[in-house]
Amino acid sequence: MGAEMSSLWRWLIAVPGLSILMLSAGCGGGSGDQAQVRVLMAALNQPNEDVVVDSKVVSSDLDYGANTGYLSVNSGERHLQVAPTNNSGTPIFDQTISFSSSTETTVIVQGLSSVSGLVLTDNNTAPASGTAMLRVVNVAPSMGPADVYVVPAGSSLTGLAPTFSSLAVGSASGYQSLTISTTSGTTTSFEVLFTEPGTSIAFLTTGAISLGSGQNRTVVALNSLSGGFSAAILADLN
Repeated sequence: MGAEMSSLWRWLIAVPGLSILMLSAGCGGGSGDQAQVRVLMAALNQPNEDVVVDSKVVSSDLDYGANTGYLSVNSGERHLQVAPTNNSGTPIFDQTISFSSSTETTVIVQGLSSVSGLVLTDNNTAPASGTAMLRVVNVAPSMGPADVYVVPAGSSLTGLAPTFSSLAVGSASGYQSLTISTTSGTTTSFEVLFTEPGTSIAFLTTGAISLGSGQNRTVVALNSLSGGFSAAILADLN
């Protein structure tokens, strides 16, 4: 009897321990298992929108041209929706996206007659000292494909080749490395120009953009609600 009781107690102790172990494995996603997501509202002729992650509103009343800034989400598959504010209509974007831990993602909700999402992986690695990184996105339906020049502010385009050629609507360039002054506390000014392909006729000029060493930025071309085009500048790092 003594041996049988001893075996029974060992079994009773082991089973709850096993249950706890299985529960821990099923939960996953500890406090450090996070990713960052940012949503830019670039869909024309839409009302203000709420951003919803796994049925929870994480940002509300997002206007055209505005972005949420980075929001923390658990890594793994997340159900992301962009829907008219106060549940007043069908989501204009509805997608399950897989987020890896410690990554940053930008979702640009874009379109005119139909709406789609452009999902971009952002560069959250600091560039080398004395450099910055810049990426360009075209989500301006009325612009069409554009040559893109990234130049020191005020430069002439004469004799220059495009930094990115014929960047199509709904697409993004890679990151371009830019040389920055290494003097402490200073910045270097650049300008991004979107031109008719093969010409220097500018659809859009951003004006001077100040960049410091170690910064990553994304410049997004948009249709302007007042006509013509405008740019949104997103801070990816620093």
